[in-house]
Amino acid sequence: MTSIRALIISGLILITLKSSLFAQEKKKSYSEEVTVTSPYQPSVADGNKITFQPKISDSTIQLAKQIYSIKPFPLQTKITINPLEAAKLTENQPTSTFRNYIKGGLGTTTSPYVEFFASNDTKENSLFSVHLKHLSSLGEIPNQWFAGQSENMAQIATQFFNESNVIKLSASYNRDVYHYYAPKLFKGTTLHEPTEDSLRQRYGLLKASLGITGKSEDEEALKYNFAVDASNLQDYYKTQETNIQGNGMIRKSTDWFSFSDHQSMGLNVFVDNNRLKNVLKTKSSTLVELFPAYHLLFDEYQIKAGLKVTFDLDSVSHIYFHPEIDTKIGLITDKLYLIAGLNGGLQRNSFNTLRLMNPFISSLTNSVTENNKFTIYAGIKGNIAQTVDFEARFESKIIDNMPLFINDTLSITHQQRFDVITDDINLIRVNLSAGYTGTDFQIKLNGTWNKYSTNAELYAWHSPEMEGAFEASVKVAPKWNLNTRIFAWGDSYAKSWDAQKQVVATKVKGASDINFGIIYKPTKQLSAFMNLNNILNNNYERWNRYPSYGFNAMAGLSFAF
Repeated sequence: MTSIRALIISGLILITLKSSLFAQEKKKSYSEEVTVTSPYQPSVADGNKITFQPKISDSTIQLAKQIYSIKPFPLQTKITINPLEAAKLTENQPTSTFRNYIKGGLGTTTSPYVEFFASNDTKENSLFSVHLKHLSSLGEIPNQWFAGQSENMAQIATQFFNESNVIKLSASYNRDVYHYYAPKLFKGTTLHEPTEDSLRQRYGLLKASLGITGKSEDEEALKYNFAVDASNLQDYYKTQETNIQGNGMIRKSTDWFSFSDHQSMGLNVFVDNNRLKNVLKTKSSTLVELFPAYHLLFDEYQIKAGLKVTFDLDSVSHIYFHPEIDTKIGLITDKLYLIAGLNGGLQRNSFNTLRLMNPFISSLTNSVTENNKFTIYAGIKGNIAQTVDFEARFESKIIDNMPLFINDTLSITHQQRFDVITDDINLIRVNLSAGYTGTDFQIKLNGTWNKYSTNAELYAWHSPEMEGAFEASVKVAPKWNLNTRIFAWGDSYAKSWDAQKQVVATKVKGASDINFGIIYKPTKQLSAFMNLNNILNNNYERWNRYPSYGFNAMAGLSFAF
């Protein structure tokens, strides 16, 4: 410790000692003394200091304000007017339109046919039209009594137009006559021969309609349409059905979602009141359906989403809910779309609806309310060059109370009538359709594959698994046109019973019906036609025990004026 203190003291002494230090060695040099005679005044030079807050001087060059002026002066021009030549009129006159059209012919099965259309002159605010039709046949079918039938129709319709609405009115009457088939059990005798009246079935349908549709083109305007249809159907056996339907729609554009280009909220209302009376009972029921839905359009997407609420008002009332979502996605703008969605709803199969499906049903048939509980679908559809349309679609359905037709084997009668039963069905369906529309050639193709899974029945009776249709028309020369229609369907099954009263499935074979037509048009007003039907002469059965006519033909004329 003492030695450290001694070292510190020695160091301080050395620092304080006066000594001389030379940076370089001293050399011998020349020395001269200079005597300054002027007086010496000490001074301190000024120093430029930076200010406390430095500022940058604006170096922008300010230009003087420029003043412009335009001094116009006239340009001397000279215009020469040449006389116009008179327009040259050609012999071609504007294409005339014809307000009336009549067509008629006669077929090989003693089948007179006549159809007439008429309308008033084209006006801006109204249109009136009349339509009349008659087609009948007295043809015979081997081993069957009185297979004749006839279809008659008369309709008048009118439309009124104004700035905001289109009003449609129509009234019609249809009278269709059929004969239930009855086999000739004892050939060559009159034993058990039925009379023609005992096999007759006649339907008379009187119908009136009123519709109002808004026609505003303003996207922001309220869109709407309303329609009311009233009909009364009577048959030969005193069955009577009165049906009143009302259908309305309102829709208004909205802006609830900022990402959507076009969007709207709508409400559909449907009311169906039906009263059916036959010789056994009278039944009344009402369906009320409310369907609010929202529509969205943005980018390549179109979406409609809503909920159907249906009230089934019968002896026992029920309420049903069916969600509905429909989507459409543009894969190629205006050419190719992907579609998908789900839906459902109740459907009334009235006596009139069922007889249009199968005119040989019993007069005691009741209406059937079918519940499409759930349908999911997906597909693709498109259009190429505005001439080719196509669609491929897959559907899976769950249907309660689907109507099925079976032969009536209980009634003691000559008539081969059909009853209607129901079953719960799971249905898978694949549909393909395509069409081409050209100037001189048109073609349509449609095919459907159905897979029915029943609940209580062995099969979905009279429901074929495969169905298809093909139509084509070609202009082979300026005045000649050829066309064809081909229908085909696969096997189906009919319900019957054996001697032990056990259910037996009878196969109803599938078939094809090929038809061919020729049209010759020598003038714009006159044309001649010939139709060859069922060229294969196949007495197929679309309904069990109901063979068709086989080959038949018809030829006739049409005239427009």
